[in-house]
Amino acid sequence: MVSLLLKLDPKKYLKSNYKISSQLLSNLERQLDKNNLLSKKYTDFMLEYKGLTHMAESNHLKEDGYFIPHHGVFKKSDPTDIWVVFSGWRFHKVAFTADVVKMYRQFLILPEDRVWQSTLWRDDRKQTPTCFDINTVTYGLTSSPFIALLVLEQLAVE
Repeated sequence: MVSLLLKLDPKKYLKSNYKISSQLLSNLERQLDKNNLLSKKYTDFMLEYKGLTHMAESNHLKEDGYFIPHHGVFKKSDPTDIWVVFSGWRFHKVAFTADVVKMYRQFLILPEDRVWQSTLWRDDRKQTPTCFDINTVTYGLTSSPFIALLVLEQLAVE
């Protein structure tokens, strides 16, 4: 397990963004309501994410922690092909990406750090959104490539 790399004390500098994250989830759901196939694929992705235990229902209060919004990305060549992106990288003008299948999801985050990378989801839109802790290194965060490479280097040494 690895720790999140945090520059500052999150308890002091990160305020709960539950309300904004909940609004973004509602916006996403309105988009998905317009296309049943994309809605199914998105839901299937989130169910797989839960099923692989890459996220788990959270015990912390919605006023605690930090919620990472998510959205779907579609290929223009095949709009039915979807992947879900956790929106941590959107603070930068340029993002460098690579297609390494589920690499980051192989590395668990320490339980005490998971409160700082939670997300919201609901399988049924009639329910209140559920808080989930993301258990693994999350693609899209600044520190993710560094953590992944650090772990791979350590495994090579061992």
